[in-house]
Amino acid sequence: FAYGVAQFSYSAVIRASENIVNFVISLLVMVYLLFFFLRDGKTILDACIEAFPMEDKHEKFILDQFNHVTKATIKGTFLVALSQGFLGFIILALLNVQGAALWGFIMALFSILPGIGTAIVWLPIALVLFYKGLWINASILIFSGFFIIGIVDNLLRPYLISKETKLPDYLVLLTTIGGISLFGISGFVLGPIIAALFISLWSLMKKMNAQP
Repeated sequence: FAYGVAQFSYSAVIRASENIVNFVISLLVMVYLLFFFLRDGKTILDACIEAFPMEDKHEKFILDQFNHVTKATIKGTFLVALSQGFLGFIILALLNVQGAALWGFIMALFSILPGIGTAIVWLPIALVLFYKGLWINASILIFSGFFIIGIVDNLLRPYLISKETKLPDYLVLLTTIGGISLFGISGFVLGPIIAALFISLWSLMKKMNAQP
């Protein structure tokens, strides 16, 4: 039994380590590309407008939509991270966990990690509480982690992004999940962007076909 537990723990640590490494690499690449996109966005936009075989007003409409959705997605991700980190801090402070502010900050950082997110912080803390015999506190933390901290991402992110981009909440949620499954952490941004560009192209084609 002890060997089985040790083997399971070792496999879990290896998987978690691989996910964290992939997350850090993806995050660094995304931040690197985002820096140049924000710095050279005007130049890139002008080059795309010249390259596309469409009228300038149509090209500008699509690229403006791309820019708008990108900013809204990044803003939504940042606000969700702050919200989850703050909620984590409040819950841990109420449960008298030492270093609640630090753990809340770490939750905010890991909130954009696909799959596990803030659970990488609050779940080990809950296990420590169980080990110390604080069963009620540990149970409250697990419940709060799943149904308060965790659900914020599923409710708040689609609302914030859809409010800025006028995309339906369900479409933002579905494209975010699909984007994460295909592109990893970059899917947080790429999923809604692809959906917005598709809808923009669809609307543009309808307008062009409606013209005499």
